[in-house]
Amino acid sequence: MAVNTEPFHVGFAISVYQNSGDPNTNWADFEKRRTFLGLPAIRNGDRCGVSTDFWNRYKEDIDRACDLGSTCFRLSLEWSRIEPELGNIDSSAVERYHDILDVLISRGLEPFLTLHHFVHPRWFEALGGFEKEANISFFVQYVQTAFRLFGSKVRFWTTFNEANVTSFAGHLYGSFPPGKVAQITGGGRHLLHMLRAHTQAYQAIKALPGGDRTQIGLVHNWFWFEPKRSCCTPPYLNWLCAKLNHMWGNEVVVRYLQTGVFDWNPSWCLSRITYKEPGGKPGCDYIGLNYYSRGVIDWKFSASCNEGEVMTDMPYALYPQGLLIAIQGVSRLGVPVYITETGVAESGDELRPQMIETYMAQLERAVQMGYDVRGVMYWTLLDNFEWAEGFFMKFGIYAWKPDGSQQRIKRKSAALLERWYKELPGRVAKIRQQQQQQGQQQGLQLQEEEETAIEKGKEFSEAAAVTDLELCGRGGKKSNICDPDGVLSTESQNRVEGTLLEIYEGADPYVRAQCGEKGLEGYQVAVALMKSMAVPAGESAAAQAAVFAKHLHNAWGVGDAACNNGIVLLLAIEERQVYITTGAGATEALTDSKITGIIDDIRPLLRKEAYDEAVEQAVVDIGLGLAGRESGGESAIDWFAVCFLGVVALLVTNTCRRSWLRRREYRDCKRMLAKLKKEQNRVRNHAWSAPTSCPICLEDFNPPPPSRKGAGAPGTAENGVSASEAALPHDSPTASLLHADKAGDGASGSGGSAVGFGQGRGVGGVAYEGPAGSGSDGEVGGSSSSRAAADEAGTSSGVRRRSVGKGLNEEGAGGAVGGSISGGGRPKRVPITLACGHTFCDPCLSQWLQQKTTCPICRDKVTDSPSSPRDSRTNNLQSNAEAGQAAAAGAGANRGLGLQDWWAMELAFRLGSLQRMYPGYVSPTMADQWVTEARETGTFNWEATRDFQLRDPGMRVHHEQQGASGFSSSFGGGSSFGGGGGGGSW
Repeated sequence: MAVNTEPFHVGFAISVYQNSGDPNTNWADFEKRRTFLGLPAIRNGDRCGVSTDFWNRYKEDIDRACDLGSTCFRLSLEWSRIEPELGNIDSSAVERYHDILDVLISRGLEPFLTLHHFVHPRWFEALGGFEKEANISFFVQYVQTAFRLFGSKVRFWTTFNEANVTSFAGHLYGSFPPGKVAQITGGGRHLLHMLRAHTQAYQAIKALPGGDRTQIGLVHNWFWFEPKRSCCTPPYLNWLCAKLNHMWGNEVVVRYLQTGVFDWNPSWCLSRITYKEPGGKPGCDYIGLNYYSRGVIDWKFSASCNEGEVMTDMPYALYPQGLLIAIQGVSRLGVPVYITETGVAESGDELRPQMIETYMAQLERAVQMGYDVRGVMYWTLLDNFEWAEGFFMKFGIYAWKPDGSQQRIKRKSAALLERWYKELPGRVAKIRQQQQQQGQQQGLQLQEEEETAIEKGKEFSEAAAVTDLELCGRGGKKSNICDPDGVLSTESQNRVEGTLLEIYEGADPYVRAQCGEKGLEGYQVAVALMKSMAVPAGESAAAQAAVFAKHLHNAWGVGDAACNNGIVLLLAIEERQVYITTGAGATEALTDSKITGIIDDIRPLLRKEAYDEAVEQAVVDIGLGLAGRESGGESAIDWFAVCFLGVVALLVTNTCRRSWLRRREYRDCKRMLAKLKKEQNRVRNHAWSAPTSCPICLEDFNPPPPSRKGAGAPGTAENGVSASEAALPHDSPTASLLHADKAGDGASGSGGSAVGFGQGRGVGGVAYEGPAGSGSDGEVGGSSSSRAAADEAGTSSGVRRRSVGKGLNEEGAGGAVGGSISGGGRPKRVPITLACGHTFCDPCLSQWLQQKTTCPICRDKVTDSPSSPRDSRTNNLQSNAEAGQAAAAGAGANRGLGLQDWWAMELAFRLGSLQRMYPGYVSPTMADQWVTEARETGTFNWEATRDFQLRDPGMRVHHEQQGASGFSSSFGGGSSFGGGGGGGSW
């Protein structure tokens, strides 16, 4: 047995970007973005900035790592710093990295250099990043440049950190650049391109001088999802977890590195991507394993944990036994394993000691079991910018806050980690020495076992197999199942036995195959299960499972001797090993790739300890594989999944749509207010010529009214025409606009008509109309004090509006009124000016005049002019500029009002219409306040209205997110001396 002489490394892992930032990166741009829901892309709207400033404080931070017993240090080489522009190498950044590496080497720390840790230059992102296959060459060129620059100082190189996370979070979850959501095919293609880039980068480095002495690996984050344990787990959770696990990519990545075959196949959508490396198995000298925990999902799709587990600040619980599972998973590659990241997110320091103690114990157990684990690196040295979680998540063994102080505070748990770091290398060396000694003693025996497999198998046969069926757990029955420990239930044993019999007989859907001169013969399948398998010291459990399965196959003589068509399925529970061995006559039908697929499919069941289901499924899949057919559930359309995803998508879409509509309504409301304020400012500056929108529907006129040039003082029309002359009856609306039975009707009393608009008293005693309908009244204009006084007197002293929220068209006049369509597809809203000076769009005014004969705003009577024909109504109305200006001035003169007072009356009406359209954002009190402010100051400042800002849906969510983690900076040492204050009771 080969003995590992490589020292066991302990240390810390960091990302230079997370600890120093860089504005010239894809991540710096992503931090400024907002999601489609209007939320900041980064929690609390954080930006990385200079973070802990490792770029300038690297010496002191490296010393801190040394003080805790480190023998290695993993850091990232930032592509954006080395090559900020395509083809342009930054010599100052190169020099700084040389300085950092020199400090590491001088402190006795082995550098582990990561070439891509989630971050790349802005120019590379603009080209499409790893979404495009053509961009792989840019990465390979950068890798070659980096190796030429630093190859003499660095022996351990990592091409990518967590390619699976980059693809999953960037294309499925949307929390990483490029921020895409549910792009399943895009995520698979992105992962494939990164894996291919790893293969090409490996080949490029090995081809350079000194490359053959370099260790090149890939870092993978091993994580999986599983349903929360309960009495009745919903079936959709099992399905969902299986699909999430496939898209996370544990098995996809491992299979690619094992065989060079990439198979992205979620199977429930048209997103399968396959690729096979022309050169076969990709190069990989070691595998970096990042492990933190696994995800538990409850029936509400929320992150949870099982009973007895403790949640961390991240959405998962501590799960130390999962580290051993992860080590077993990546050990299938047959290369050394380095734990390149493990840690816990916790703002305090209660869970961190528990995590350190339990996770390190599992690591030591893995070494004892024979797994080739050669180092561990804690994530991380300092609290820093934790990607989409901003500064909220605290992973550091040193506490740090983004308050500008750059202070590092060692946590109490650092002492425990230091003890492990100082003891663990020696303990691992001792374990390896014992394994070496035992291996030397058993070396000859292990070599002979392969040659005398039958004899080895007899030991098991005589104890628990064919010669003594009772010990095999089948109660004296002749059986192809050997289960002495009762791993399977009796019912499951019977089902498996029945399936094995059908496979042998070739019953549909299974088949028999040609077996030499004997003709068609059935395949023989045997199943061996045990709770514990003896693993010789120094041997890995995986290797022993392979040897033992072959021993049993030979000892039992599974299969027909003429064609050697037998298969053995071995399952060892405590060692968590499964192995399938095939005879020469079954290998062509049941290829190694099919075996890998069968094992991949049952792994989730084995992890849940559902051994009955796992074995039954594996046996069926073996039979189908021998028959040349796909396993049943994977190739067919999963209609449950389709329907389930459809319902989820509908709910999510509806929620997003409602959120989007609320934000759009708020934006439209702000746009309307900005328009009203602009009109008010033009009146104040004597630049007002004509309104641009209808006071009822607040839509812009189409076509717009002609400009009223030469606006003079109130009461004076243009060209010397008096205001009273400008308002003569021949310029009044024609009778054709009035409903026949309403012509000549005057305005009703202060209560107004039961239909349309009710009359009230506006600012300064100016009478004007507000929208009215049937229902409760709503005050729009007038001062609060005047309303209160009038109410006490029993009179209506505020503008009242009935049925707030109902459009005027419901009662005879409304903004949602149709009209002719112009050539551009926009409804025509021809402006029509009444004798009183107020201008409305043709559709709104026409519908209003079907019910009333007065102006909707001032309640002046609309005068008939029977001599005017109906077809010329627009020309005979006050729609021309001079007459409209004169009418407004004349109306003001008749009432004794100036243009400011006249506009204040219309402004109150418009605000009332706006409040009716957007009752969720504009209240009657706000409208009253703005009218009063406009009357007194000449303008109104809606932007600074507190209640209006508090109703902004986007900002409310943003503030909730931003304030969730509290206030990041501390007080500055001020005092109350010399200040003031006040107080009172309530």
